[in-house]
Amino acid sequence: MKKTTTIALLVMLFLSVKTFAQMPMADMSKAKVIAVVNKASWCPVCKAHGQNAGMVMMPYMKQGLAVLMNDLSDKTTTAASAKDLKSAGVYPAVKGVKETGVVIFVDAKTHKKLGQTTIAISDDDLKKEIEKYLNS
Repeated sequence: MKKTTTIALLVMLFLSVKTFAQMPMADMSKAKVIAVVNKASWCPVCKAHGQNAGMVMMPYMKQGLAVLMNDLSDKTTTAASAKDLKSAGVYPAVKGVKETGVVIFVDAKTHKKLGQTTIAISDDDLKKEIEKYLNS
């Protein structure tokens, strides 16, 4: 019984992390705020808190939050992410932030950095951060 429960929990965790990594991006033309999530496959904070952060952010996508993933796992993923961030116009606002397990909030119109936080904060605190930037 323990083995079945453990396997089921591992499958759920894997699917949740994959969901966050492939989270659909809101229509950029309707976005008010862009949340750039710095993540890496080796990051313990990302592994521990990525699922919760993704679940917290998802409902706000209907309210004008766009989410972009900045994968800093290795040179290849970093280069690919930089290309995507440049296409979205947010690269200058986030290029200096090399830490993983963080969210950088960028104004969708001006492409200026609004602030950043770690994904390790509580769900309620992450909601407050998102709402602060969406309502400013």
